[in-house]
Amino acid sequence: LSFSFVQIDEVYTKIYLLPLTSCNYIRQGENTMYLTTQTDISSVIDTQKKMIDYFPKIYIVIICISFPVIFLLTDLITTPIKKVRRAAKRIAGGRYNERISIKGKDEISELAHDFNQMAEQIEEKMVELSDAARQKEDFAANFARVEMESPVRTWDSLENDKAGVVSEEIASERKVLKIKQIEDVIKCWNSRNSLILHEPVAGQISMEEAIKAGEKWLIEMGIGEEKDAAAYTINAELGIGVQTEEAGEQLEAYYSFWKVKYSSQPISAIRYLNAVTGKVWGAEITLYEEPQEKQPDDRLQLFVELAGLKVSDDDSVVIDSGETQTEIAIKDSQLYAQELSYEMVIQSENGYEYIAYQLLVK
Repeated sequence: LSFSFVQIDEVYTKIYLLPLTSCNYIRQGENTMYLTTQTDISSVIDTQKKMIDYFPKIYIVIICISFPVIFLLTDLITTPIKKVRRAAKRIAGGRYNERISIKGKDEISELAHDFNQMAEQIEEKMVELSDAARQKEDFAANFARVEMESPVRTWDSLENDKAGVVSEEIASERKVLKIKQIEDVIKCWNSRNSLILHEPVAGQISMEEAIKAGEKWLIEMGIGEEKDAAAYTINAELGIGVQTEEAGEQLEAYYSFWKVKYSSQPISAIRYLNAVTGKVWGAEITLYEEPQEKQPDDRLQLFVELAGLKVSDDDSVVIDSGETQTEIAIKDSQLYAQELSYEMVIQSENGYEYIAYQLLVK
């Protein structure tokens, strides 16, 4: 490609020439001649320049048109997905009746349809679970109501004084039972086949009081000692002994017993405390250390005294005394106290001593 300047009307114009064909040279004497054919393509170059000038403008126009189109297409794609996302959040928040309304036959519409089916199944399951939970709550409420309509009545053995104030002396007297009442309670308790648990009623000691009284009893019996609360475990339950699991008519509050379980490394003990007097009227103890130094008669008499009773003064104080069983009569009553004890040795090294105390009626 070559060009030359041509003067037209005293103005030089740049003309582009394109060689088209050429031939071999021709010699004539000392002269060599070439034949070359050229064509003018100035118009093509000018058109190219104009196109190059138009390209930025066309590019800007295309960008201005494409941005709204892209935004519209993006919105058409993401809007249904956002609907699914919002519906999923509402369902997670507890609105199980949430559904998605998306029309069409594309993949997103199919996704919305599957999502609605899933939400419907979740709603059905939640309704079933809610009904089941409500039935359980109703059952528990009815059962608790039966428990609250306790098998025992409130206990108030003495009237308040005229001022309506109960003195400490009167309050302590309220916790004292007559021998006949104690005999009836022991008969009922020892003949029990099951235990009906209930909450404490007025006149009965609290669980905290029962636990403290049980710990004090172990110390006074010389069986346990004061320890840090972390060194042992305790649990307690209040109930009344019955022949069957069905509750009959209400009994007096002193028919109930606190069953307090105490467990530590050297001792495992169960104490039965009367819910009105707070006295231990029965115990089962397992000792994993050395046997107690006290003789059975001494331990049993101490049990009677701590139970708020007195040993008989006549000659028949000891009803029976043996290696594993000791019995002592209670003064002015048909009651007697019994101690069962034996030692068990395992592999001639490890062993334990078992001791049980209880009140019985002749």
